[in-house]
Amino acid sequence: MLQAGGFSTYLPVKSCYPNWKKSWLVPHLETRLRARSRTVAEVMAKHRVLATVVTPAKFQAPSELRDLEDLPVLQSAVGGQAQTIITGDKDLLVLKEFQGIVIVTPRIFITTIAH
Repeated sequence: MLQAGGFSTYLPVKSCYPNWKKSWLVPHLETRLRARSRTVAEVMAKHRVLATVVTPAKFQAPSELRDLEDLPVLQSAVGGQAQTIITGDKDLLVLKEFQGIVIVTPRIFITTIAH
C-alpha cells in the first residue's frame, strides 16, 4: 500500500485492465515520462509493488455511466472501499459521486486537502 500523508493507493487486479497498454493514457504518459528518462512499464511496476491490490466489486453498469470502459474503475473503487476517485476523465467526473465515493479532478483534490 502506498501511503503518503494519510492517503493510500489501490490497484485493481490485473485482469480488470487487460488492455491498459492500449489506453489513451499510456501515450500521454510516455511523452512525459520519456522526458524524465522513465517508461510507463517501469512506473507501473513500481506502483504495483507499492499499492494494495483489490478485487473489483461485481455489479452492472449504472445507467448514468456514459463510457462502459470506466466500469472497472467504479468496480475497483467500490471493491477497495475508496473514499475518492481522482481523475481527469470527463465521463467519470460528471457522476460527481458513486455509491458514496466522491469523484474529483486532481486540482480539486489537491485544493481540498490543502485547506
